[in-house]
Amino acid sequence: MNGKSYSLKVITTEKVFYEGNVVSAVIPGEVGYLGVLANHAPLVTTCVPGELYFRDAQGMEYRYKAGKGFLEILGNHVTFLTDKVLGSKEINE
Repeated sequence: MNGKSYSLKVITTEKVFYEGNVVSAVIPGEVGYLGVLANHAPLVTTCVPGELYFRDAQGMEYRYKAGKGFLEILGNHVTFLTDKVLGSKEINE
């Protein structure tokens, strides 16, 4: 796979929802969707409910609905703290 990967951790109030290496992520920021690639500039911001999606280092794409929260980017480590994440099964329920 082309492109550099970085670590992404998605944490809800209940558990670590996802932890692994990804090559890209799109996260619903307060002022719009934030695209994150490797070597992104440091950032701390609030997030709003919206769609969360990312592609892992193996090329698999994941899409979820996320709640409000906070995003921290520091080096090649991205942490998204959110009150909830819903996958396709939970969305349909």
